[in-house]
Amino acid sequence: MDKLSRKILDELQRNGFRKNIELANLFGVGERTIRRHINIMKGKGLLKIVASPNPVVFGCNGWAKIGIKVEPGYLFEITNALLEESRVPLVALSKGEFDIFISVIFETVEELSDFINLRLASKKGVKSTETMLYVNPLKFLSVYFTGNFPRKSEKYSDIAHDRRKIDEIDRKIVAILGADALSPIKNISAALGVGQRTISNRMKKLYDNEFIINNISIAPELMEYESWAVIGLNINQAFSWHDLETLIHHPAIYHASATIGRFNIILVVRFHNLNMLNEFVQVELAKLKGVSKIEEFLHSKPLKFHNVIWAHVPLIEAGQDALHVD
Repeated sequence: MDKLSRKILDELQRNGFRKNIELANLFGVGERTIRRHINIMKGKGLLKIVASPNPVVFGCNGWAKIGIKVEPGYLFEITNALLEESRVPLVALSKGEFDIFISVIFETVEELSDFINLRLASKKGVKSTETMLYVNPLKFLSVYFTGNFPRKSEKYSDIAHDRRKIDEIDRKIVAILGADALSPIKNISAALGVGQRTISNRMKKLYDNEFIINNISIAPELMEYESWAVIGLNINQAFSWHDLETLIHHPAIYHASATIGRFNIILVVRFHNLNMLNEFVQVELAKLKGVSKIEEFLHSKPLKFHNVIWAHVPLIEAGQDALHVD
C-alpha cells in the first residue's frame, strides 16, 4: 500500500468518513486522485464504507461491552456464533482475562439482560461473562455527547425522544446503508419501492440528526500491527470530568462512556502499535487526577467491527489440540 492510501485510511479511521474534496484539500492532491485510491482499496476488498447507527440518538439503553471466558475447545464455536448476531457490532479475540470481547447494542436493558442471561449464558462452552454497561456515552466514533457534562447532552436527549419518528422505511434505509453507505439512491429506491426524492429526504434527516454516521471498516490484515484495547478507569473524589472531556478528543479514542460494573469509565482505543498504547496509558492517563486504577484488555484479533464480518475463527487458530469432542 502506498503512502497516500495509508494516510487516507488513517484519516478516515481517526476522524470518521470525509468527503473526497475534504481529503483532497487535506493532502494537497486532486479529488480524482482521492477517489481513485479509495476505489482501488474498495475493489481489493480492503475497506468498506458503512453507516453506523448512533445508539445514543436511537435511545438505546442496552449498550455494553462484554468480556467472555470460554471453556477449552469452544472458542471456534462460540466466536463464530457471535459473529452472526445482528446486535453484536464488534467481536474480537482478546488476550489476558477474557478470551473474547464483544460490543452489544439493544434498545432496552431488558433486551440486554435476556441476551446475557438467557442466550449467552446458556451457550455450551461459555465459562463466564462480565458486562460493562454504558450509562452515559461521551464519545461515539467522531460524535461527542458532552453538552451537559457529565450528564447526557439535552440536544441528544431531545433527538432520542423523537426516535418514534423513525419508521420501518427509515430502518430499512439504515440497514442498507449499514452494509454500504455509498449505495446509490436509485438502488435504494428500487429495493424499497419508494421514490428517489423521498429516499433522499429521509437520508438527509437521518444524517442531519446523526441517527447514522458514515464510518470506515478496514480489513484486519491492514491492521496487523495495530493495538486495540478496552481501558477501564476507576475514579475518586479528586477526578475532574472536564479533564476527561479534553482527553476524549484524542484521535485514538473512538468510544468513551461512564459505566456501571467493575469500572466507572470505559475508553475503547486503537493505536498503531503497542508502544503508542503504553505511552498513552503511562503518560496521558497518568495526567488525570483522581484516577485510582487503570486496567487494559487487549484485542488480539478483531473479527467483526461496525457490523462487518471480516473473518471467522479457523479451527487451527482455535487450537486443534483443544477441540471439544462430545
